[in-house]
Amino acid sequence: PIKVERRVVQGSELSYAVDGTPADCLALAINSNLFHGQAIFDVVVSGINRSENLGWHSHYSGTLAAARQAVFLGKIGIAFSLDNFRAKQISEYEAAARLAVPIVQAFLGKFLPVNGFTNNQELRQSLLGKLLLNVNIPNQPYDSIKGYFLTTQGNSCNFSQYRVVEEFSDGEITFKASGVVHQEDTCEESDYWAVKQGWVSIVPLSLSQSMTRSEQEKREDKIVLGAIIPLLKQMSNAVGKQFKINIGLEN
Repeated sequence: PIKVERRVVQGSELSYAVDGTPADCLALAINSNLFHGQAIFDVVVSGINRSENLGWHSHYSGTLAAARQAVFLGKIGIAFSLDNFRAKQISEYEAAARLAVPIVQAFLGKFLPVNGFTNNQELRQSLLGKLLLNVNIPNQPYDSIKGYFLTTQGNSCNFSQYRVVEEFSDGEITFKASGVVHQEDTCEESDYWAVKQGWVSIVPLSLSQSMTRSEQEKREDKIVLGAIIPLLKQMSNAVGKQFKINIGLEN
């Protein structure tokens, strides 16, 4: 069973706390009568997560899992993470929230018309069940952020090391994390590189994890990128930030 409690969240019309994973929260919101038909979701936002989800970390991110679940269920999913695992005060997320809001607004139609889309319904219909974004934000003041960087996933990762802290007569052993081994990113201008250089990294992710992609999947990738690149560029210009691209598709 999954337990749900009503909560009051400033700025929210209706909020609940769910005793489950982030993906459970998303599935419950969409596939139950929790909101009694009062909510129709256009864009699903997961986060802002405390700590980055760059490189290989994205593979086991709960924040990203909720956004991915949204796309599975026919929505647009956007995961936001802040590159600061010590951030526990609301004030520490203010700059990140200020940078995240325009991205959400872009997919709610604020910066339309652009590239053939004249209204939000046209844009959403072209991206529903297809667009999954992994967004990571540097832990810097708003004015020092260079802009938005549409890029690719790198291969950075932190691997925890463990030590034994207690052994019991029944064979049970208790371990505790004793340190981290960091794998450096070796990908040029990747998400990890972008964030460390002061850019908000935006990585479009595929729902398929197979090593090869079909011609149909490649065509769909081009359609999605064709929709979001001009939109994100227009959004960046509107908020006075630079926009940079390091992404390409096979022919």
